[in-house]
Amino acid sequence: MTGMQTKPTHLIGRHLSADLPDLEPFDGPCAICGADGADLPGGWPLESVLTEKFADCAWLTGGRHVCEYCLRCLGKGMGKADAVRNHSCLATVGELRMLKRDDLWNVLMQPPREPFVLIVTFDHKKHMSFKSRVNSGGSPYWVTSDRDTCRIDLDAMAPQIETMQQWYTVTPDGPKDATWFTKDEILHGCTNFRRIERYGAARYRADTAVLEHLRGTHALEVLVYALSKRQEQAS
Repeated sequence: MTGMQTKPTHLIGRHLSADLPDLEPFDGPCAICGADGADLPGGWPLESVLTEKFADCAWLTGGRHVCEYCLRCLGKGMGKADAVRNHSCLATVGELRMLKRDDLWNVLMQPPREPFVLIVTFDHKKHMSFKSRVNSGGSPYWVTSDRDTCRIDLDAMAPQIETMQQWYTVTPDGPKDATWFTKDEILHGCTNFRRIERYGAARYRADTAVLEHLRGTHALEVLVYALSKRQEQAS
């Protein structure tokens, strides 16, 4: 991968529009991404960018400037609604896509075959771009969220993915849009014995054994967050 492709903020920031006046050349590393200032368009002094409320000081590199790409990722020079931290997103060299939940599931199931960054926001508050990882393409790959970072392996997780989709399928004869189980029950299990019996107790136990391999992981949390209801297939 090229230098542009190895820094997540560069892969994301190159697509963001921002009004950043008075960019100045600098030597040494960018305080956020660590890239050499000599290879960058310019930046702002660190003290003019971050305040005492910045909670991610452990991620700083020791540089005294923040480069143009990282400024954009921090939302500088743009409206709050346009800031990347407010959205789940997919970044490649060619595009930056803000992802709705259905889009997110499709990307999780079919990741790009080129370098990409994938970010999931649950709370729409935290900066995640500089914490994310650049994936080389395909599966397995890394997902960064405002709660944690996890590795998704589609081949290894195929049984769990199929099971969670089955559990979140709309029942053929139940209440409108009701699924066999809820997202919380996918994550933690079901205690409603009537619904378990309706689904099939032996089938429920077998499925639970499959899901237990991922329960308690952030990977399952991300997958369930993106999961959409599936319609029962006609027999």
